[in-house]
Amino acid sequence: MRFHFGDMEFVIPVGVYHPAEDSMLLGEVLSREKLVGKKLLEVGCGSGVLAIIASKAGADVTAIDVDHGAVAAALDNAARCDASIVVKVSDLFSAVEDEKFDVIIFNPPYLPEDMPKYADRRWSGGIDGRGVVDRFIDGTNRHLADGGTVLVLVSSLTGIDKVIERFYKNRFRAEVIMKKKVPWEELAVLKAVRI
Repeated sequence: MRFHFGDMEFVIPVGVYHPAEDSMLLGEVLSREKLVGKKLLEVGCGSGVLAIIASKAGADVTAIDVDHGAVAAALDNAARCDASIVVKVSDLFSAVEDEKFDVIIFNPPYLPEDMPKYADRRWSGGIDGRGVVDRFIDGTNRHLADGGTVLVLVSSLTGIDKVIERFYKNRFRAEVIMKKKVPWEELAVLKAVRI
């Protein structure tokens, strides 16, 4: 399948998360951020759309994903879009253990696992939808440079307030910076900084 963002075309192979409303919302936020010269990490890069948008905006981008097919797709799409990104197979931060970044972004699997249609790991975030995002938040502090920011997409189905609380427990202040209502949920991009 193909996906377009601006004048860029991406090929999304079967089995790799296809960008949807959540990706577009986070892409819109990224396009407003000042990324020139910043070291950026995209966790769970899928087909590489957000990493490539960040690279085109001037960021030095590392993109990681647990899925080998996603990593291959991100590399192919980077070449297709003439973008420079480093892509690695990684379970959350495992492949960037000693690195720090100015910006960390994540569009996690966030749907509760009781939604059988979305039981696949591309969508399912565990019992309450927060299993993956909680692990991400718990590991973020080690990888965020001083003065850095975290951008993460969450859903009303996940419990936006619960995600904000988890950030707070990890010594971050998080706030909703953009929302979008879709028929079955409300999507929100949280921006988190250390407190």
